[in-house]
Amino acid sequence: MTFRFIHTADWQIGAPFGAFEAELAARLADARLSMIDKIGHLANENDVSHVFVAGDVWDSEQPSDRMLRQPLDLMSGFGDVTWWLMPGNHDPYRQNLLWSRIAARAPENVRLLLEPEPVEVAPSVWLLPAPWTNKSPGRDLTEWMDTADLPQDAIKIGLG
Repeated sequence: MTFRFIHTADWQIGAPFGAFEAELAARLADARLSMIDKIGHLANENDVSHVFVAGDVWDSEQPSDRMLRQPLDLMSGFGDVTWWLMPGNHDPYRQNLLWSRIAARAPENVRLLLEPEPVEVAPSVWLLPAPWTNKSPGRDLTEWMDTADLPQDAIKIGLG
């Protein structure tokens, strides 16, 4: 069996680029958003229907509404692609904060990986996410993957 996907991480949408002049900082911020469009086109051109984003989608736990909405709007434009988003150390999952805001606005083709539990993303293809729940967990977030109860012949993809 073959399963094709794109793996990416550390988009850090909303990074301030404070060390740069305002015009350059704005261009750098725009470049971070434009790469979502590039990834979507790459997926379409290569018949890839899943993009896994392994953490740090946003640069902080409190992006502005605009910074939250823009990436989701861009992802929604690629309806044939399922975008799997996982919290990282810059944007950890804490109940009733950032990821609740994302869940309320996420289009149908955006899925959130908020729990360390297997998710079947396609028949016999399982994603094993290791989402961050705080900035310094102090433990191996992938440890559970070794004992996940999954079919022997399944494709297992660890995302940490």
